[in-house]
Amino acid sequence: MEKAPITIDHQGGLCEYPSRKPLQRVLVISIFIYVVSFAVTWYKIYWDTIISLFVVCLGYYAIYDYNTRPMGKAFDIFYYGSMVNIILHLVAFGILIANIVENQVQIVLNFRAVNSTTGMSAFLIVLELVYMTLSGYCIGLCYRLRCEISGVVEDPNEYHELL
Repeated sequence: MEKAPITIDHQGGLCEYPSRKPLQRVLVISIFIYVVSFAVTWYKIYWDTIISLFVVCLGYYAIYDYNTRPMGKAFDIFYYGSMVNIILHLVAFGILIANIVENQVQIVLNFRAVNSTTGMSAFLIVLELVYMTLSGYCIGLCYRLRCEISGVVEDPNEYHELL
């Protein structure tokens, strides 16, 4: 007796898209960084971390299931929300620079003798640069995944970077 051939029907999920796994990895790293750094960023820019964490969790939720295509509202909100995140990071970056300048002016004018918040602000500036890098990388990977899903490019090496 011959066995019937086993046929596996592909569900059309995310398994076939090569940029899904790197995007998922970057989102997990971003969630970890945002949660850990929230203990430090409550000082001045807590709102930036909370909004960014929400957007990244939404993006992870949008691509979590292997059997769905992530072109729903959650995926679109994540894609455009990541662009808004970069703008929020720039605003927070400007606030921190203004804080450092204000502290230095007060020290020079002898309004304040102790320079206690400059080190914290400098650390937060470096943290904001890390946030901007992660958001930019997420946007690039999300753009690549959108191109793969829409069928614009069959070969993932043929697409052009958004950034």
